Amino acid sequence: MSVKKYLFAILLAFITANVSAKNNLTVISPDKNIRFELQTDQAGLIYQVTYKGIVLLDYSRLNISFQNGGAFTSGLSLNRPQLQHLEENYNLIVGKTSKVYSACNQLLVSVTENSGLKRQLNLEVEVFNDGAAFRYLIPNQHQWKSVNITDEANTFNLTQNPLVLTLFRENYTTSHEGIYSKLRLNEIKADTLMDLPALFSFPKGIYMAITEANLLDYGGMYLIKHHGVLQSSISPLPNQTVIKVKAKLPHQSPWRVMMIGDRLGTLIESNLLTNLSEPCKIKDVSWIKPGKTTFPWWNGNVTPDTSFAPGNNYETNMYYVNFCAKNSIAYHTVVEYGLHEWYVSDGVNFQPGPHTDPSKAVPGLDMQKLCDSVKKLV
Repeated sequence: MSVKKYLFAILLAFITANVSAKNNLTVISPDKNIRFELQTDQAGLIYQVTYKGIVLLDYSRLNISFQNGGAFTSGLSLNRPQLQHLEENYNLIVGKTSKVYSACNQLLVSVTENSGLKRQLNLEVEVFNDGAAFRYLIPNQHQWKSVNITDEANTFNLTQNPLVLTLFRENYTTSHEGIYSKLRLNEIKADTLMDLPALFSFPKGIYMAITEANLLDYGGMYLIKHHGVLQSSISPLPNQTVIKVKAKLPHQSPWRVMMIGDRLGTLIESNLLTNLSEPCKIKDVSWIKPGKTTFPWWNGNVTPDTSFAPGNNYETNMYYVNFCAKNSIAYHTVVEYGLHEWYVSDGVNFQPGPHTDPSKAVPGLDMQKLCDSVKKLV
């Protein structure tokens, strides 16, 4: 992704920022349909999202908590905001389109505690024609070199009791696979994990999908209904339940994304998640060629009429390589056989164990020999 171009420092035709005694800030999408309002009250930061004048998210909480100092919620002040209109053109290697044009209006504001530790966060908001997103930026401060985040309980106070399409999960370590449920928001049981993305259908044909983007060095986000309101819940680090993120400063959260449109197709067509992601770190991508592939969880491990024992071995994989060559399939994927990874692992259910080593293939699978054999067919 190319670097974003900062066209104007302040573009009043597209962005309105009303700074009052209540610390009230507003950012509007370029087409003026989506409105994100941010302010503070006695309990911390609150926000509201409207689409074409209809409130979809009524006043909701922004709530992040740290092991040092607890929740960042009380006695907060919004400092002078920075407002910019951003435009970007970039290419996608794979996706819905090869070339993407992105435009949004951005708010960046520093938030400070007035007492106590006087911690500081920066809040970044970007509003596009097809959605809005926010994230936390945690700068160096108070001699802190690192930070432990204990949760991020942002609320999403959805109005109009929308119809929800969601995947309920029993814990934070599932495969993210299952049957989706369709029900009204008020029918969702309290404190049940909802995987992302989750889709919400409002009256008058308005749709919202809540998800995240640019997830790097951070716990994954889920939704739960707590005290009657949806809120985020972050997956904890392994083998404990308190700390969700350990990070060196400066650090940032993923984007919390609300994709919005008056057609379901708008959400399908949207490139909002790649717009919010970091630029590709691979400079030369010419070698990346999308194409069809075999994959054992799709096609199974089928090896009829063979003289060798199928398994995680050279012979089984060459059987599929030859099949691909005969049928103009660009790729064969080496994944697993018999529910065991192709590499050395003492984990369970594809979770890494203490001696898991993806750099070493299991006995009987010579990866160098396999790659050399493939080259002879190309």
